[in-house]
Amino acid sequence: MSDQFELPLVEHRPGEQSAEVTRTFLGWDRPLLTLAVKHLTRNWTARTLDLGHQLIIVSTKQAGHRLRSPLALRASERDAGVLPPAVVTPADRITTILLFTKLPLVLEV
Repeated sequence: MSDQFELPLVEHRPGEQSAEVTRTFLGWDRPLLTLAVKHLTRNWTARTLDLGHQLIIVSTKQAGHRLRSPLALRASERDAGVLPPAVVTPADRITTILLFTKLPLVLEV
């Protein structure tokens, strides 16, 4: 039995244009890295593993490197290439996240 489920992080209103943001809980039955790679490649059918439209937030830069490596290995198993996801940490500049997800920027003066 899988503990995986998804929760939307934003409420969509009719007529609004916004990026789809979903938080995914992968479960506890296997190591997180294994579950993450399986989740990210679950619908992969094309020649290239294209994750360029994904934004993944990890705790450290090292965690980002540890995620990219098994994605490359998975692609090499199929003799394919990878367009990697954008991987950021909470310490990265918030403007990068806002620009990538196309969320509105609100400034108070």
